[in-house]
Amino acid sequence: MSDVIKSVLVDISNDVWKNNNLEESKKIIEERINSSRIETADKFSILNNLKKIKNKKELDLYLGNSILFFEGHSVNNVQGYKPEKIKKSKKIYFTRDTEDAIIAYNNSLDYGEKSKIYEKEIHDAFFKLTENIIHTFKFYNTDVEDLKDLQHELIIFLLSKIHLYNHRKNIQDRFRKIISKEFKEIYSLNFEDFVGDIDRVSQEQINEFILLLDISDECREKLQKITPPKAYSYFGTIVKRWLIVYNDKNYQKKIDKTPLEDLEQDEKFSDELDLGNFTQEPSIPSNGADFIIIDET
Repeated sequence: MSDVIKSVLVDISNDVWKNNNLEESKKIIEERINSSRIETADKFSILNNLKKIKNKKELDLYLGNSILFFEGHSVNNVQGYKPEKIKKSKKIYFTRDTEDAIIAYNNSLDYGEKSKIYEKEIHDAFFKLTENIIHTFKFYNTDVEDLKDLQHELIIFLLSKIHLYNHRKNIQDRFRKIISKEFKEIYSLNFEDFVGDIDRVSQEQINEFILLLDISDECREKLQKITPPKAYSYFGTIVKRWLIVYNDKNYQKKIDKTPLEDLEQDEKFSDELDLGNFTQEPSIPSNGADFIIIDET
């Protein structure tokens, strides 16, 4: 596409550089760009730069610099405008459609249909989710040589928990745990009964239900932070929890198998490591993320 842009700009420059009128030159550029085969995003960038130009000299320099730029030459030291870099839009792999597919998967009683839904609309999202979390948080202490094998284990685990993604039940569990367990107050109503048999819960329904509760102001303030569950956050939390425990166990195995003299020389092991406490259950750090509550009962 850069060759197309360069070709169009070279063609434009032949007419623009002969014209001393700024507005006429801008009009020539606008018409030629709009009628060209340049992609829409690139057209927008060029025309947006055009609006910033205040005199003919700047316009001529802009065209010259742009041609140099698309020929692969640096224009950092050349006066004038440099074409804006078009930011590539990130492909969103976990969308509302993915969430709808998970709900449809859970609602279906036909195993053939469930298989089609998973293969077509869920698998790629699960694969990308596990891949991103592994590399983002550097969960590299594994028993496998190929991380795709680890992803396969994770995806199987996610499938075993996919039925737990239920808006009504997830919100009901949040209410019960905050009111009854955290604040030790009476939870006399039932959110699932309040919303009825629906697949999705809205923020308005949550807010309306909170108003009906006979609870303290402190508890109400905490409940007001509850939002409808998002599939990306929900399954991402499951993946992180699984990987943290898995990673800690494998790190502990590595320590157990490593001679003490090597531990003393290996900077990867912390000076604060308690060598006499290997049997302790691994703690689960937050990795900077707030974990949502997942009831797996």
